Amino acid sequence: MECSFLLHFAAKLIPQVLGFELLATRLVELGYPEQLLEFEYDPTFPVRGLWFDTLHGNLLKVDAYGNILVATNGLKFLKQNELLEKYPNKFILLDEKRIYVLNTLFNLPETYMLACIVDYFKNTKEYSRVEGGFKFGDLSMTYKSIFQVPYRIEGN
Repeated sequence: MECSFLLHFAAKLIPQVLGFELLATRLVELGYPEQLLEFEYDPTFPVRGLWFDTLHGNLLKVDAYGNILVATNGLKFLKQNELLEKYPNKFILLDEKRIYVLNTLFNLPETYMLACIVDYFKNTKEYSRVEGGFKFGDLSMTYKSIFQVPYRIEGN
């Protein structure tokens, strides 16, 4: 019984781990920092149905009415006061220009990668936070451009 449960769990996890590792490798090939290769996929972090807010770089768990239940910035869960600073009513509308819904099993590795990228840029001295993203020297990266990279990779 235990063996069949383990095989069932492993069969679901292996594609996610592989997808995460392939995405990290491809991002490094495109010029992202090699430190992304040091992140290991955590299957307990991403869940289906998270919203990525390209204005603040946050992953949001939202109910059917737009009420924000949980939010993270990178790998850090936001406290109540931090959440209220960005979302005063703890409410957000689904605006397709600002919000991307990550609702499939295929989105799980990229959801975790988004969190890792935001966390890395946020916690590395060379990158400074600017409104809507990060800056490295003369290079500015918006949260929206960070989000769109996986989709451009899939098209290649």
